[in-house]
Amino acid sequence: MSWLKYIGVFAMAFSTHSATALEDELNLNVSVATNFLPLLTQIADSYKASHDVNIAISSGSSGKLYSQITHGKPTDLFFSADEFRVDRLIELKQAIPETRVTYAIGSLVLWEPNPGRTASARSSQLLAIAQPELAPYGRAAKQSLENCNVIDREVYRIAYGENIGQTFAMVATGNADAGLVALASLVGNQQNSNIRRIDANCHSPIRQDAIVLVNSHNQQRAKHFLEFVTSPSIKSLIRLSGYPHS
Repeated sequence: MSWLKYIGVFAMAFSTHSATALEDELNLNVSVATNFLPLLTQIADSYKASHDVNIAISSGSSGKLYSQITHGKPTDLFFSADEFRVDRLIELKQAIPETRVTYAIGSLVLWEPNPGRTASARSSQLLAIAQPELAPYGRAAKQSLENCNVIDREVYRIAYGENIGQTFAMVATGNADAGLVALASLVGNQQNSNIRRIDANCHSPIRQDAIVLVNSHNQQRAKHFLEFVTSPSIKSLIRLSGYPHS
C-alpha cells in the first residue's frame, strides 16, 4: 500500500471514530422503571431544551430492566424503582457507586374507581398488583396485604400486572375492580377515583435509586443529567408529582 493510500485509510478510520464519538456524546440511553416514565420524559424534555443531546428512554419493571442491563443492553443510566437492583449492579461492578442517588420515594395507594359496586358485591372481585418478583411496587403491595388489613380478602382475588404501569391500566380499563398502584399514576387523574394511601409502615420503603453504568459511552453526560434530575427545582417537581416524601 502506498503512503497516500495509507493516509487515506487512516483518515477514513479517524473520521469514522470521530463520528462515533460525537454520536455517543449526543446520545443517552436511559432505562427507567414504569412508574417514573411519564415524569422522566417531562424532565428529559426540559433538559434537552437547553442541551444538545438526544435521550432515548426505555421502560419496564425494575427486574426486567435489571436483567436486560446485566445481559448487555447498552445503558448509560438506570432509574430503578428500588435500591436492591442498584445494590446488585454495584456488587457486579457494572455501576459506578459514587454516582448513586435516591431520586424519589414511592407511595402506594389503593385505587377503587367504583367502591360502591365492589363493596356491595360478595362475588369474587379482582385486585390488581404488580408482580412482586419484578416490580418494587408489587413487592410493597404484597407486604401490605400480608401486614395490614388493606382489603377484604373474602371479596378480592389477586390479578398480576408485569409492572406498575400495566397494573394501573388493568384498573383504568375495568379489567380489575381495584388496584394497589403508585400514587404518581393518579396525580392529576383523580376526578372519578377513590384512593386511599397505604400506611408506609405496612411495607418496606419504596426507595427509588438511579445510577450511571460502567459501560456507559458517555459517563460525563449521564452524570450531568443525573445532577439535573436531583437539582432543587426538579426535586420540587418530583414531590408534587406523587412522591411527596422525596
